[in-house]
Amino acid sequence: MANIGKRVADDLYVHVSALAHLEDIEQRKRIEAALQHPSICAHQPPNVAKLNLRSGRLSLLAYPDFDNEPFPALEASWVFPPESTSGPTFRIYADSLNPPILHRKELLVSPTFPGREEWVQLTATAEGLGLFDDTTTIGFRLNWERLIASKGYRLAGDEFLPLGNETHGDTEALGPFDGQVQRHLTALTRSSLSAPVQLLFRHGLLPPGSTVFDYGCGRGGDVTGLAANGLAAHGWDPHFAPDQPLFESDVVNLGFVVNVIEDPAERVDAMHKAFKLARRVMSIGVMLNRPGIRGGHLV
Repeated sequence: MANIGKRVADDLYVHVSALAHLEDIEQRKRIEAALQHPSICAHQPPNVAKLNLRSGRLSLLAYPDFDNEPFPALEASWVFPPESTSGPTFRIYADSLNPPILHRKELLVSPTFPGREEWVQLTATAEGLGLFDDTTTIGFRLNWERLIASKGYRLAGDEFLPLGNETHGDTEALGPFDGQVQRHLTALTRSSLSAPVQLLFRHGLLPPGSTVFDYGCGRGGDVTGLAANGLAAHGWDPHFAPDQPLFESDVVNLGFVVNVIEDPAERVDAMHKAFKLARRVMSIGVMLNRPGIRGGHLV
């Protein structure tokens, strides 16, 4: 089976379950021999091998949550220098505040490995969000989490969920839902552009010279960010900016507004009003949080 493993520069990563599929028999034999070294921990054995194809340095890596975590953290490593008779250098990462993590793990395993198809889809989603555009520092957990947040998302299990209009604090402590959504409490102060607006940029829907209107702009973070990017941007919000005029614009954003309107008829009215303002593009971002429906959807 060709092309098993993930290449990062000169390093080849492969899961130990896929060693039999390596085309280079010498590589396979060397990894298999290293796995039998007496220094390898029996209670938490390595499950990934990293072989530098230029220098020959071999590392055995332990990712205890490889099967269950979308981007598992490295717990321990055993590094075997090339052409050395000495034992490996052992290092543990279990107490690290910012441990190395693994991406694109579907490349390390065979096509029949359990869960692989879900990992393929997760990688495709991450690519679509631009999370792999710059891979300089994403190999560490805190850097990865900060990058996800900068794109307007958070990682929940194996899903990327838009930050949207999440409220601060424990929503369960607010008591049972009484049918009234305190809409103004859902508006975040954003340090970066929201997920819907970032996607508009990414897909070329906000070219230079575009005019943009943020319908339900909250505290105006997207309006400020768009203006900083040289676009003519305005916004209106029933709580934070009720006196601002409505502007017909090339692009209209209705970002995480529909989900905080409790009246179905009012939701339709908001979408119609926003749509009438859009000359070219209308973006609707919706957070869903109901039984059987998870995540955020951008249209």
